[in-house]
Amino acid sequence: MTTVKGCVKVKETGDPMDGLVVAVFFGKMGVTTPMNKPTSAGFWKADPQSLGSSITDLNGAFEVQINPDALEKIKGSQNVRMLLAVMAPATAQTAKATTSESLRARLLHWVELPKLRPGQTEACVIRVLEKQLDGFGLVSRNRKPKDNIKRIAERRIQAEHDSEELRLRIREGLAPLRSKRINLRRKTADAARLFASQFNAVPKKALTHANFILSRDQAEAAQQDAVRDGLLTMAQGAERIASIGAVYLDDNDLSSIGVAVAPVVGRAVQVDGEQLCRLLSERRGGTELVRVHGLLEAYKAASEAADRLDGQTTEEEETGDSTDEALPVEERLEASEAARQRVLGQIKDMPLATGSDGREFQPLTREELNALLPTVQLRAGPADTPAFHDFYSLQIAFPHVWTEAFDGELREEIEELYKLYVEINEEYGSVELPEVELGERDDLLRFLAQLRKLDSETDEPVPEWAEQNFNCTLGEWNSLSEAQKLELLELFYEYHDPTLHPGLREAVMHKALDLISAAAGYKTRLARLLGQVAIRINEPYAFHHFVPDTVNFGILLTYRQNWLPGPYQVGDLVATIPLAPGEKRKYTTKENVKRTRSQTELEKALASKSTEATTTRRAEAEITEKAMMRSNFQMTAEGTFRFGIGEISSGTQFGIDQSQESSRIKRDFREAVLKASQEYRHDRSLEVRTTDEVTTEATTSGELINPNNELTVTYLLYELERQYRISERIHRVTPVILVAQKIPNPNEITESWLLSHEWILRRVILDDTLRPALDYLSEAFAGEEVSVQVRKAVWEKQVALVSDLEGKVKGLKEARDVLRGRLIEAEEEISRLESVEEASKASRILRGIFTFGLSELAPSPGEAALADATSMQESLEKRLEYLEEYLTESQERLSSGQEALNEATNAYTRVIETQTNRRVAIDQLRVHVKENILYYMQAIWDHEPPDQRFFRLYHIMVDLPESSTRTVNLRRASEAEIEMGIPSISHAGKKYILEYDPPEPPDPDNPNQKRLVEIADLDHPLGYKGNYIMFSLKECLYLTNFMMREFFDDYFGVRDPDVAANFSIEELLAYTEALIREGSLTEDQRAALQAIVMTKLKHPRRDSELVVVPTGELYMEALLGEHALLEEYKLNHRFFDMAKARAEWREVEIENLRRAFRLLKEEPDLDDPDIDENIVVKGAGDITVDTP
Repeated sequence: MTTVKGCVKVKETGDPMDGLVVAVFFGKMGVTTPMNKPTSAGFWKADPQSLGSSITDLNGAFEVQINPDALEKIKGSQNVRMLLAVMAPATAQTAKATTSESLRARLLHWVELPKLRPGQTEACVIRVLEKQLDGFGLVSRNRKPKDNIKRIAERRIQAEHDSEELRLRIREGLAPLRSKRINLRRKTADAARLFASQFNAVPKKALTHANFILSRDQAEAAQQDAVRDGLLTMAQGAERIASIGAVYLDDNDLSSIGVAVAPVVGRAVQVDGEQLCRLLSERRGGTELVRVHGLLEAYKAASEAADRLDGQTTEEEETGDSTDEALPVEERLEASEAARQRVLGQIKDMPLATGSDGREFQPLTREELNALLPTVQLRAGPADTPAFHDFYSLQIAFPHVWTEAFDGELREEIEELYKLYVEINEEYGSVELPEVELGERDDLLRFLAQLRKLDSETDEPVPEWAEQNFNCTLGEWNSLSEAQKLELLELFYEYHDPTLHPGLREAVMHKALDLISAAAGYKTRLARLLGQVAIRINEPYAFHHFVPDTVNFGILLTYRQNWLPGPYQVGDLVATIPLAPGEKRKYTTKENVKRTRSQTELEKALASKSTEATTTRRAEAEITEKAMMRSNFQMTAEGTFRFGIGEISSGTQFGIDQSQESSRIKRDFREAVLKASQEYRHDRSLEVRTTDEVTTEATTSGELINPNNELTVTYLLYELERQYRISERIHRVTPVILVAQKIPNPNEITESWLLSHEWILRRVILDDTLRPALDYLSEAFAGEEVSVQVRKAVWEKQVALVSDLEGKVKGLKEARDVLRGRLIEAEEEISRLESVEEASKASRILRGIFTFGLSELAPSPGEAALADATSMQESLEKRLEYLEEYLTESQERLSSGQEALNEATNAYTRVIETQTNRRVAIDQLRVHVKENILYYMQAIWDHEPPDQRFFRLYHIMVDLPESSTRTVNLRRASEAEIEMGIPSISHAGKKYILEYDPPEPPDPDNPNQKRLVEIADLDHPLGYKGNYIMFSLKECLYLTNFMMREFFDDYFGVRDPDVAANFSIEELLAYTEALIREGSLTEDQRAALQAIVMTKLKHPRRDSELVVVPTGELYMEALLGEHALLEEYKLNHRFFDMAKARAEWREVEIENLRRAFRLLKEEPDLDDPDIDENIVVKGAGDITVDTP
């Protein structure tokens, strides 16, 4: 190791200079520069390469260590010299320059060392001119500043003044540019917001629709327009169809609504709408209309009531129980005579009993019994009871006002993309804002493709220095910002700074690599934004819904479908099982049901919500459910809320022909039921598999046996089906109010949102495969995040530890190699010194002779050097020994650390893998919820506590459309209007006609408003339509009464505007037959009723439909073979067996006859006939009888 040391002093004063950088270089010198006249150009022409550097201390001293290996590399080079340079310390100005420029600016003095092969230590004294030091503002510590410091201060003040003046000029020159740039940024931001706001998921044609709004600020005006349009449609419908309703009122009813004198025919009076509405609500028990009974049921109920009022008893009361105690005593048979008669019956046929009318009861023959059985009617069981299924249709008053809930984060990312697009265009010379149209999804995809193309066109080649020194790729270089590229260039110069300590060079490399990995250029931002936008547009990014807090009115029509069970029939022949005589065979049945994914998920969801649900369902229930789904009776979160609102058809606006609409709804649903029943039959199949008796592993459900030993039998297995007669009828009309609820934006559906509603989602989730994601959220999500952070911290700590140990081991190995080299040099030096000492031994002896031994008193120089070398060798060996021990220990620690690192890496990898898989599952759940947002929001609203819902909605103000006069015209019905309908139906009061004026929009200046809680039953929501919550009205309104006017009926409770659908032809015929049989019809009523029947017969329509439904069970029938399979011997033996049986039967008959004669004696023998011996002992005393 060569050491260059010395000191730096001021030439004029000799004062030491501290804080200067002294560096040793080697370079190629053509002509040796005089030591006292060094030039900077000559120094840089030598292309100096650093060997080491040091900083002068307070005494101006320095010491530079030069590695011998570096000297060996340049030992054979031509014109290579060692150079010593003195440089001023770095300042703020020189720090901003590149490395080479900084060195040139800081060079104070340089000198060529006198020889290329220096010894172990070289010393020198360097004197620097004071003028050079003044140029850098440097002063020695021992020097008194005086005038020099003053000049330096003045120079610095002037420099600051010049710098400030320069800044002012630059600021003045840049002011217009800065203002222009600010205005451009402002315009860019506005254009970006406008650009992003144009993107939506609504078709362009729908954007111009009056009922679609993009901003909540437009909601009030759009709602007013919708109310106006809806009421206009009602008024137009009222012009086509008379706005009348019929009602029967008596004098008390008239007085309750303020009519003192009953109006006459042809004149109408005005009554208060609220009073009339209150009267009608009291009569029907609420605001809704419900069908009370049918045509025939009402007649039977009235007839039975009349009979009871007349004191007559019913058939059941007259009949009573026909038990034996009810028979007269004289009609009963004596017990003994009955026994006698039964005994005689063993011999001949006789009457079993004699009735009170003297008629004898004979036993029925087989033919009589077979003829009697078809006439016997058994009580119907649950399977034979008609089933009822309701479906619904909603008619709304006003057109819907709807909007879009858009992903706010996607919109922000689109804004950033537009700004970045502008930035790229500016960088390449365009100063105008680019014109890009954005509307639907395809427009956005084109814009993204344009950005990707622009990204690829603006790639710059990688500089050679960045590629060779830092392995920077094309993508990495173009991902860096301009500031990062300049910083990387400075790191390059710093890395190659000859004065840089070798230990810091590696830190510079790490800093450069970190800079490349943390690229912040526009390409990095562009790639990130493109990736994020691509992910978001592949997920639901917009929800369409009704504008929150808007209100609509409507009527909910409930139609009830009646499924009347009919006879059974056989379907397809499933299998035939032929059996030989005496053969047994086991059979199993397997039912395959084909369902779509959505229905299967729905059934699972419904089954998981209630512990009272059963797995058995009637076939007609499944068919009607499928029909409701097919006919757009859309499902909601609960399948059927309350009474099945989930099956409401898509709402239609009021103002249509109610007769045609009612007929259409029933026809559509019946067709849907027929199609669903056909699908039900096609999707279900029965498979029968047979197994031999020896097969014990088969699961069996029955065993078929041929009990015949002579004939074969073939069992035919059919699919059992049942016929149903279905018909529909209107059952209920309910006035409702619909209140739109808030829908979250897509970007609000996060893990936190899912976690807050986890308990509801778990109950109603559609796809059971997503349940584990809910478990992750509720049980392991937060803890797993902490676990990942802990594992990561442990792993990073272990990586740092292993890296530190590897560096330490590497350093120890290098130190060991150095010590080994020095030890070898020491051994070589000892060998050399020993040889020299051996050679000089004779001369020392001779010198001792001439000096009489005095020369031996002085130590020999060779011996001293040899002793030093030996001591150095021992020291090096000891140090090497300690070093190798420490190296071994460090290597063991490194091995343990690497094992721990592998374990930490595996643990960290496992937890990251688990977290990634769970995040994917959670993302699937999040996307699933977005895709079915209305379903899950309806479930959330349905699980909301009633009181919480009440206080959330009660304060909403509702505008109530009214008529201009708020009155209803009431007039007496004409004869023609009275004759309309079914004759002989009695009503309370006289028939009056209600004439309604169409409602008018609320006056904006004086609106008729009420709080929602005053008119709606907020505690009992009926169901949901989109984001509407539907409530029944608890007080009648003029608007809903106007909509319900065609459904008023005092007899049925509710009438169908489709008049022919109020009763079927069978009901009409049965009703007519009952009236004729009663004989209460007048001739006019009879003629009118006959006309109605004939009209209905002349214009036939399908009142019902026959549907065949598979039961999922089998029907079995047997075909007996015609040919016997027994040989002649066995057939003959059968004859003798039959003769033997006949003889045994005769023996039994004779025994019975013998017993009968014992009973027929004058003194019947009542002893046991089976006793062989009877011993009778007469007399007294002790008698002993020995029994065998």
